[in-house]
Amino acid sequence: MSENWQSALPSSTKLLVIVDGSRYDSRVESIDYDRLVIAMPVSAGRPLSASRGAILHISAVVGSEVVSFDSRIMQITKTPFYQLVMTTPDTLQHEKMREFTRVPVHLRVRVFLGTLEGVSKSGKPVPFCEGIINDLSGGGCRLMCDTAIVKGGVIVLDLINDSLDGVQKFECKVVRAAFQSNGKWVI
Repeated sequence: MSENWQSALPSSTKLLVIVDGSRYDSRVESIDYDRLVIAMPVSAGRPLSASRGAILHISAVVGSEVVSFDSRIMQITKTPFYQLVMTTPDTLQHEKMREFTRVPVHLRVRVFLGTLEGVSKSGKPVPFCEGIINDLSGGGCRLMCDTAIVKGGVIVLDLINDSLDGVQKFECKVVRAAFQSNGKWVI
């Protein structure tokens, strides 16, 4: 095992267990080199209907990170209370928590491919698509549009709203891009 489990997930750490899209609360009871013992996961007072060999997705907030991993149920114990004895994976996935809160908005924008300098100094009309910014944070925004935009690319957004006096076009770097089942791209 490549990580020190005792420091990564100390006893009593609150856990979120996800099985088939359902969320259950649990906590670390004990942990050693080859097994993790957790309290029986519950949701709204109902215990998880689990069986030996089932794989659970487990995550926990540890410091400023979310730590997650998949684990297999090795045993279900009943003493002193219902607990699951789980396998410990070789690694944990670490994900930094958001630095900024997302604020829901609904702002119509024109989306231009390219840099602000290229869009502003072009002597001819620049092609664009329309989109909606549906949340803002101190670190960026979430944009929905019909056009595929590549991760790592640069775009220019122009707000379509006269009430936002003084806001002009601004340049953005695309850090995520995903196609949704509704036919839209989330950028």
